[in-house]
Amino acid sequence: LYFFLGAAILVLALTIVNVAGLTLSRSVRRAPEFALRGALGGGTGAIAGQLAIEAALIAVPGCVLGALLAANAVGVVTQMMPSDFLIRGRHIVVDYRAMVMCAAVVVITMAGLALAPLSVARRAEGGVAMASGLRASGLKSAGRARERLLIAQIALTVVLLTVGALFLKSSVAESRIPLGFDPS
Repeated sequence: LYFFLGAAILVLALTIVNVAGLTLSRSVRRAPEFALRGALGGGTGAIAGQLAIEAALIAVPGCVLGALLAANAVGVVTQMMPSDFLIRGRHIVVDYRAMVMCAAVVVITMAGLALAPLSVARRAEGGVAMASGLRASGLKSAGRARERLLIAQIALTVVLLTVGALFLKSSVAESRIPLGFDPS
């Protein structure tokens, strides 16, 4: 079971890196908007509030939809398997502690991804971003951050594929081991 936990954590990390890359690209594209808001008197706190609300509008429905999908998937899977497949029969439920943990991960990720564009917004508060579209000041550091996210994404993908291939190879090798008795 630890293998599946590790695989789930790797998939979660890969998803977070993907969303972080999309968020970073969106924040660089919105730098002139942040600069205009700053020039009109909107401070970093107002921009942070707006980014947090936008992130919550994406993350909360996604979390609720994922929880509903998990609950329904467990019900479908338990109906499809034979009643004598497990020792406890078909009594499988979604653990509320796992759901709370997933909700906590969503909240932490949402907060991190909502506040990440603030570095772009802070740079955009000067007048430089409005005049040049953030070409000179923020694009280099945003480009480096995107490169780091891309490297992390590729590394996580390679690790996930390698671990999956090793698990498949181990499963095939294990299925060929004689049981030591005649099952029929």
